[in-house]
Formats: sequence, structure tokens, C-alpha cells
Amino acid sequence: MNEGKGHFFEKDDVMEAVHRFENMLKSNEKYFFDVHEFEIIIDYYIGKSNFKNALKASEIAINQHPQSSDINLLKAKVHIDNIEPQSALTLLTKLEHIENSNPDLFIHKGYALSMMGRYNEAIRNFNKAVSLSYDNKADILYNIAISFESQYQFSTALDYLKQAYQINPDNSSILFDLAYCYDRNNDIINAIRYYNLYIDEDSYSDTAWLNLGALYARIEKFSNAIIAYDFSIAINQNFAPAYFNKANALTGLQKYGEAISVYKEYLYFEEENPDAYCYIGECYEKLGNYLQALDYYKKSLDIDNEFVDSWHGLSIVYRHQNKLAESLKCIKKALYLDKKNPDLWFALGNIYNDLNDQQKAIEAYEKATELEPMDDEAWICLSTIYFKKNLLSQAIKTLNKSYKYNSDVSLINYRLAAYYFLKGEAANGLSFLKKALKINSSDYKELIYICPEALELKEVKELINKYNK
Repeated sequence: MNEGKGHFFEKDDVMEAVHRFENMLKSNEKYFFDVHEFEIIIDYYIGKSNFKNALKASEIAINQHPQSSDINLLKAKVHIDNIEPQSALTLLTKLEHIENSNPDLFIHKGYALSMMGRYNEAIRNFNKAVSLSYDNKADILYNIAISFESQYQFSTALDYLKQAYQINPDNSSILFDLAYCYDRNNDIINAIRYYNLYIDEDSYSDTAWLNLGALYARIEKFSNAIIAYDFSIAINQNFAPAYFNKANALTGLQKYGEAISVYKEYLYFEEENPDAYCYIGECYEKLGNYLQALDYYKKSLDIDNEFVDSWHGLSIVYRHQNKLAESLKCIKKALYLDKKNPDLWFALGNIYNDLNDQQKAIEAYEKATELEPMDDEAWICLSTIYFKKNLLSQAIKTLNKSYKYNSDVSLINYRLAAYYFLKGEAANGLSFLKKALKINSSDYKELIYICPEALELKEVKELINKYNK
């Protein structure tokens, strides 16, 4: 009870000092404040992000107490919080001559240098501050890490977070930021580890469960992701992102019916989201329910007529329905909106291929491979057209061109083997067949489909038998 009263009077003292200061400004008179009162006033304005008054108070304070290092440090802090690092650095450099053992000075100097992108200098000053500190070292290390996080320097932030963790392994804030920085550094295993440790400390954090689920989804552990999302929803039934991410994970497990139900739950919170309608349309498309798929793709476009994925989805459904004119119209609309999307060019190639317009199909597939050289399907489709046109050398040239990007794709190796056997170059054919069998021995029927006469070669039979015992 006494603690409560003390806290109340402390707040009352703050407001009394602030009111006196503001009255002084209004009356244009000079009032005297001691150093402690000025610290209270400046901290109050910093807390309110009123940097104009904070700076004014610090300037008046320095006039009244020119020898106060604490006031000068506070003024530097005002400049830092107001994103004026050069002003802060100028003040701190002057102050360093008389305060060279004050860790706060080097912490503020580190903040200023970090904001200016002078990270190596910032690290030197932060390390000096840590070496001069005896109390609250874990908090100091944590705050330094946060400053590097704000500058997207996640590896450096991790260095300080690890030191803070060694001192205080049960601090939930340190655990959360370790997980976050590992996530941003794409170290998923460590990010999962520290989110789990954080959840051990705070099992009711809907955000931590959501982030953990997203990490599991990134490594395609969709069942684990769904469990995490379910915990997030159990904690906060109105947490829309958890529903959306759960639905995405269900599609990863090809549970399209369940995904549709969860997307619809998400739409209860975010009813004007074109992504959700588009993804529902895609789920219906996967289920072969093309009427519903069309309906939801169109609902997505009612919200955003320039939503590329929905135009693409419409094109795919119309192609499934053999409505090639409508399919072509939709994919052209998608490409008008996003000319650098290789998936759209691949889809355009498929449509022209269906329309027997081989030249336009070739142009579309070539554009797809130009934009995304690792798209093995586009290379295979392109080579297939040349093969069907009896341009065997061009088909081989096409797949050889793709090889530096897709050498580990079994179908490309099988096709190259088949084409070389058809061309009468058995040595090359055997070489690519051996590579293909090493990658995936069960796909060997691709060779037989294109070049059944290859089985007449003893070496081919022996290789296939060797890898398919």
C-alpha cells in the first residue's frame, strides 16, 4: 500500500515539475530547476515523443547547469530519439573528454554511430560500455542488440543477445529476440529452438505460437505448423493471421476441404481480403470443383481487379474446361499486370501449345526460362516442341542449355539420354542415363516412353537393372 502511494506521489512530482516548466515557457520568465527536476521533465517529454520540448528543456537545463554531464547525456539522448545522430555524436565526443569512464556515454555514442551506418565504430563503443558496466549488464547487452535489430543488423544483434542470454537465460525478452533474429538470419532450426524456449516461459503468447508455426511451415512440417497455429487461436480466437496461416498449412498437406473452411473463418475477420478468396478458389480448383473455383477467383477480382494470382487462377480453370479463348484472355490480363512473372509465361506457353500455335508457345517458354532458368518444366516443354517438330539437335541444345541450372533434375537427364540414343550417340546417352538413374531410378520409364528402342542395348538394360534391384 505504501509502495502505491509512493508511486502516486512520484507521478505527482513529475507533473508538478512539467507544469512549472510549461508555465515558465508561457510567461516567458526564468524559473530555477535542479538537475533532478530537469531530468524528470526531459524524460517526460521523451516518453511523449515531444522532442521539441525535450530539446528546449535540455538547452535551458544546460544553461542553468553547464557542468552537469547527466543533462548533456540526456540532450544527446533526445537527439538520438529524434533521429539526429550527428548532433548527438558531436555532443558526446566533446563530453567524452570528461566522462571517459561513463558507460552511458559510450552506449549513446554507439547508438548514434549505428544509426549512421558506422557499425564497426558502434561495436567498439558498445563493447567499451559493456566493459565499464557492472550492474544490469544483461539489460545493457539486450538494449544494444535491439539497436542493431532496428538497423537490420541481425548477425551483430545475435552476438549481443547470446551474451545477454549467458547472463540471464530465463529472460523471456532475450529469448524472443534470439528467435526473431535467428529467423531473420534464416537459421530456422535455432529460431524454432528459441521460440520453444520462449513459449516455456510464456505459453500464452499468441504471437510466439504464430511465429513458431510459420517457421515449421517454411520447412514444410505442416502438421507441426497447424498445432502451433491451433495454440495461437486457442489463446486468441480473434487472431486473424493464425487462421490464414493455418489454412495455408492445410493446403500444404493437400487437405483442401479443411483449408477452405479455415479460410472462410479468416474471412469473418478480414472479409475484403483478395488473397483469401483467391486461395479458396485454388483449393476448389485442386478438388476439381471448377464452378466454385471460378466463383471465388471472381470474388477476389471484385475486391481487387488487378490481383494477378486470381487472373492466373481463372486462366488455369478455363484451360481445364478446354475454354482456351477465355483462358488466353485471362493469362494475357495477368501478364499485362506482371510481365516479369515466369509462371505466367509458362502458362501462356501451355495455352499456345494446346492451340497448336507452336511458334508462340516457343516464345512464351523461352521467356519463362529467361526469367527463371531453374524452371525445369519450361525447359522440358520447350524441348518437347522441338522434338515433335523433328528438330532433335535443337531439343538437345535446349536441354544442354538448361543443364547448368537443372543438372539434378532426373527428367532432364532421362530426356537427354533418350534424345542422344535417338541421334545415334550411345556414349552420351549412357552417360546421361547413368546420371538420371543416380538421381531417381524409378523415373526410367521416361526414357522408354521417348526411345523404346534404347532397351535393345545391353548396356541400357544392365544400368536400369543395377539401379532398380
